[in-house]
Amino acid sequence: MTFHCYADDTQVYMVIKPLDNWVNYFSKLELCLSDISSWMSTNMLKLNQDKTELIIFTPKHLKASVPNLQLKVGNNVISSVSYVKNLGVYFDQHLTMERQVSSIVKSGHFHISNIGRIRSFITKTACKTLVNSLVTSRLDYGNILLIGINKTTMNRLQKVQNTAARLITRTRKHEHITPILANLHWLPVHTDHNTKYLRMCTAL
Repeated sequence: MTFHCYADDTQVYMVIKPLDNWVNYFSKLELCLSDISSWMSTNMLKLNQDKTELIIFTPKHLKASVPNLQLKVGNNVISSVSYVKNLGVYFDQHLTMERQVSSIVKSGHFHISNIGRIRSFITKTACKTLVNSLVTSRLDYGNILLIGINKTTMNRLQKVQNTAARLITRTRKHEHITPILANLHWLPVHTDHNTKYLRMCTAL
């Protein structure tokens, strides 16, 4: 069993194989959470059971082999959820990252639509500043975690970037996007992901 802490957020995790005794592992996890709760009570702190979540990461083809188990924490019973949010990034149980991409796409289109309403009243520079602040910042955040997602999902992110670029440059849909992105000094989404990954590998 391993744990990871960030500020007041604590995550406890373990690796369980399909043929392992899942009930035994869950019992150990419940005991661990009980010890944490007792320690916090002793030190005048409180474990927020309402915000305690359980997720089981598993490949899609092994989904049927995962037992439907629950955790008991104090008076609460915690069932497994399909996704969790960690430092602003959604992780789904099969690590497809589709929930995270959907969140980025929804937020991106929302802000692009709002900026579009005032586009005729602001300069290109001001528009680019707004887009960088509200749209591309979301495309960039945690994007190294999206390496390896399927092409269809990646294309959804690319469409957001393309729409943002056309908004800034006031170009139409029929115009080829590559020179528009180059003019803004933007890498296509998948290229940006791969570039950051290679930089990380080089730094290790």
